Amino acid sequence: MLATEVLSGATYPTISLVLLFRAEIAGALTELANDCDIVKSIKQQMRKALDKRLPVTELYVVAAMLDPSQRNLNTVQEYLSERGMTAVDLLSRAIQQYAGDAPVASHAEKNPETDDSDLHPWKKAKHELLLKHV
Repeated sequence: MLATEVLSGATYPTISLVLLFRAEIAGALTELANDCDIVKSIKQQMRKALDKRLPVTELYVVAAMLDPSQRNLNTVQEYLSERGMTAVDLLSRAIQQYAGDAPVASHAEKNPETDDSDLHPWKKAKHELLLKHV
């Protein structure tokens, strides 16, 4: 399943998946010992572009942290370590920044007629990527 298809999903949350797919792309751009000079150069340029096109932002890190399956993602841990923050510090700051004094919304009840069968293909892809990047 392609990252664009998964991230374009409308029936499930996708923002928490951004860092997982970014980690997969970054992994594919890692230089290998048997790469020729041209391939190494292309990978370097693509890694630079990745940082510009899909940067690791606080919002992506918070979203990943709120997904229990991604809380230990290497990218999340590196982000916290580089900033000398704990997960609690970052989440507290995000609550203040994004929610402030907003009233807490009540939990919407799940529609019993909703069919979850269309969610399964992306779950398999997510699970496989998590095994590689956690």
